[in-house]
Amino acid sequence: MSEEIEKLCKKIGKDLAVVQKNGGVDTQWPFIISEVESYIDLDFIINLKKSLDSNDLDLRYPSAISQYVLLLHSVKHLDLDERIKLTNKIIDIQKDLRKDYLCYENNQLINFDISKYLENNTDQNKIKLISATLFSFYEKIYPTLMRLGYEFHGPYVFENKNYIVKEYYDMDLLHKIDVPSFPFKNLKIIEEVDGSVIIDYFGHIYGDYKINSVSLFVDDLPIKDINAVYDLVYDNYVQLLDLQKDYTISDYAISFTKNLFWTLDKKNNKYLPTKELLDKLKDFKLFFPREKIRKSIEERSITDLEERIFNSFFDLFKKK
Repeated sequence: MSEEIEKLCKKIGKDLAVVQKNGGVDTQWPFIISEVESYIDLDFIINLKKSLDSNDLDLRYPSAISQYVLLLHSVKHLDLDERIKLTNKIIDIQKDLRKDYLCYENNQLINFDISKYLENNTDQNKIKLISATLFSFYEKIYPTLMRLGYEFHGPYVFENKNYIVKEYYDMDLLHKIDVPSFPFKNLKIIEEVDGSVIIDYFGHIYGDYKINSVSLFVDDLPIKDINAVYDLVYDNYVQLLDLQKDYTISDYAISFTKNLFWTLDKKNNKYLPTKELLDKLKDFKLFFPREKIRKSIEERSITDLEERIFNSFFDLFKKK
């Protein structure tokens, strides 16, 4: 086994311990990801492996790859050599995308030039509303794994100022999963910040910082008509809420699974969940006791949480 896999598992433990201590159980809506993983794990890991082997996976955005890593317990269905091979491939992909692929120092993308995105917009509050609405929009599409649809990266330093980037992509393709699409491919929100800001391996943003200014780019062009973009984002969000207004917890699990599998091949939608899997998900129910989990997290030190999470992943790569 490579040392890189051990480093990856340690970083998973470090970052998820912070998330859990900051209320991670409550932020996982409408289910905890491992509750769904127990249903989809075999189908998912087989299709992820096929997608990687066939070069069908979109390899532009490392936080999306990190979301697949959250489902890494699914590799239990592969033999040890295949587990190691698949995980090393994920590591190599992220090394090609990030300057610091585990995000200890920063979460900067190798080929991103912040100096191209320094246009200031006047309607700061409306851009912040666009950002908040899109966050909720993607939470409805990819519950608990929202970063399958966007990439938060940075901070970048330019002329002694710090910037973080919130990048939403493939927005024109969402109709393929019966979600309202947009008449553009990507939208970027650039925030100039002061203070200590951290973007972890999974794309979570936290720290003690303030936002000084924000700017908006659509398909890499600065936007002056902020209201038009806001109206479009808001209308699509309302449409999505209407589409999901009668959803049960099993409906969310089925929708999430279809959308997750779509990300393995957005062009041709080659990797579909089986009818048997979708039928099984019709009986999906929450089974982790939330209050018990909260109490357990509160009682444990962050060091203990890190160690427990690390071991749960690293044990997958040990010979039995």
